[in-house]
Amino acid sequence: MKRQLVAALLALMLVICSALTVFTVADMGRVWGDGAVCSIGAQSSRDLSLLTALYPDLKWTAYAQSAPLTLAGDELPTRTAEAAMLSFLGSPRRIAFFPLASGRLPLDGESGACALDRSTAFELFKSTNVEGNLIRLDGKTVRVVGVMDVDRPLVLAPAGRDAKLNRLAADDRDAMLLLASALRAPIDPFELSGAELSTLARLLCIIPWLLVAAPVLASLRRRGGWWRVASTALLWALALGAVLALLWCVPVRLLPARWSDFSFYGEQAAAFRARPFRAPDVRDELIKWDMLRAGGWCAAACMALWMERMWLRCEKSHGSCC
Repeated sequence: MKRQLVAALLALMLVICSALTVFTVADMGRVWGDGAVCSIGAQSSRDLSLLTALYPDLKWTAYAQSAPLTLAGDELPTRTAEAAMLSFLGSPRRIAFFPLASGRLPLDGESGACALDRSTAFELFKSTNVEGNLIRLDGKTVRVVGVMDVDRPLVLAPAGRDAKLNRLAADDRDAMLLLASALRAPIDPFELSGAELSTLARLLCIIPWLLVAAPVLASLRRRGGWWRVASTALLWALALGAVLALLWCVPVRLLPARWSDFSFYGEQAAAFRARPFRAPDVRDELIKWDMLRAGGWCAAACMALWMERMWLRCEKSHGSCC
């Protein structure tokens, strides 16, 4: 009875963690599916405005994030808060993909307007319905036009004419390559767009069930007879399906032309190591958090499966597990 109860609890844990992995990855697809691909290259707003004349059909947004600034309510200046400022040139929806709690996002060129995150708005005004209120931002009076539902202190405002913008977001990678070529700016070949990231995360949903299916088929193979033939064919089909899923989910540029090309892996590792030294970026931090959540649930599902295997092995070797 004890064996069946423990096995049932571990199997339930496997199912729950796998379901949470699927839910998290589906939520990533909803949030990041339209997330633009970005590139680094500090440019002035004047230089970037030339892109509109050169490529009128391309849709892009440039932005930069500064260190935390001190904000103060205009009516109650004793209430202050610290938040990072995200200034942009172009459509804010390419970078402010998080939902709105109230109001709207400021428009490109709308001077004197900003949007706050929910916690900063509540800290300054004790409310999240604060459209029309004024704040003091870097010595200037700015009107709040909306509140963003994002889990970090943030102010979103249009960039000034003399602003330096160090990130460029485009709708697809082809547009990004064209813009980077026009600006003579470097582009990270290993950076993922929102759609690519969402597709890659789907691998986390199938890993626990691949680990479930493989030992089950291996145990059936030991029975001999037609069980051996059928389970062997299914194991080969499982391995082929895993390879096809990997090739479908992972972008081609992240795969080497030859698996023995160690210089490719070195370049890829160097690009990923360089990312923590970039300027702070809301997008990158939220990507890491979402991937950590999905990876954590996937690891929990695999841990439940491993514990169940170890329990069964203990039962077989000792009769009872203490």
